[in-house]
Amino acid sequence: MKVSCSSFLVLVFLNLGVFCSIGQGIRVASAYYGVPNGAGVDVTRQVQQFADYGEPFRVGRDTLRVDSLPNYRKTLVVIYEVNGQRISDSAREGDVFYFRERRTKRSPGMRER
Repeated sequence: MKVSCSSFLVLVFLNLGVFCSIGQGIRVASAYYGVPNGAGVDVTRQVQQFADYGEPFRVGRDTLRVDSLPNYRKTLVVIYEVNGQRISDSAREGDVFYFRERRTKRSPGMRER
């Protein structure tokens, strides 16, 4: 009884996590992974898969399954919509990309991620 109850609770929590994250409604308009002002690759589909679950992810060739220019440090640039608001954000290779719910005001002099 104890084992089946634990298994049931695990399934309930997994389903809750999936349903809650799908409800975030993040739609990736475009995602580009490459060197600044240079060659790159469209990775919109791969990034949308992370957005479907609202999951942060480490930017890199293993995660995005592509390496447009080996041995060059690349940047991921993503334009996405959440709750009707369009957000543009970027992260360098090796950093973690987080989907934000809405744009936050920054203090003067602070850099955007």
